[in-house]
Amino acid sequence: EFDVRPDEVTGALPALCELGIRWLTLDDRWFDRYGDWNPRPDTFPGGVEQMRQMVAQIHAQGGYAQLWWYPLAAEDGLGGYESHPYEVARIVHQHPDWLILNADGSAARNNRGLAILDPSLPEVQEYIQQQTLRFIRDWDFDGHKLDNIYTVPPCYNPAHAHRRPEESLEALAAVYRIIH
Repeated sequence: EFDVRPDEVTGALPALCELGIRWLTLDDRWFDRYGDWNPRPDTFPGGVEQMRQMVAQIHAQGGYAQLWWYPLAAEDGLGGYESHPYEVARIVHQHPDWLILNADGSAARNNRGLAILDPSLPEVQEYIQQQTLRFIRDWDFDGHKLDNIYTVPPCYNPAHAHRRPEESLEALAAVYRIIH
């Protein structure tokens, strides 16, 4: 569920191994804010080091760990999900110009009401690459669980200087290639 703690994951390892279940998924809400992707301090009080230790314990038992994330989603302070009200992600504070905008200038939203980073921007692609490296290389996860990602809308953000608004949705595949 949304408030899983590392000891609950590692505590289930013996039973899962007996059942032959080797892949464990750290699912939705392990993180502080969509877009920032840091371990939540209330469920992972040891932060990144506790995350690494949990993955090491999974590996020590012969298992594999995958991490759920929503690569282009970012909290911009509007709305919320059943687990929490949305705050403003650090990435949105730092780069509000990375957001996809609708024709009326409002932030485009995905199926969870989150703002969306424009995958056609080289800076966004670099950010996604850095997040992927952090999860796989630095935290030692074996893979990703990527669901809820169907498409992105056309982008009318004048800061992006698109020739056509559809460039944003045409670039979605580039993000998957980067993650792969």
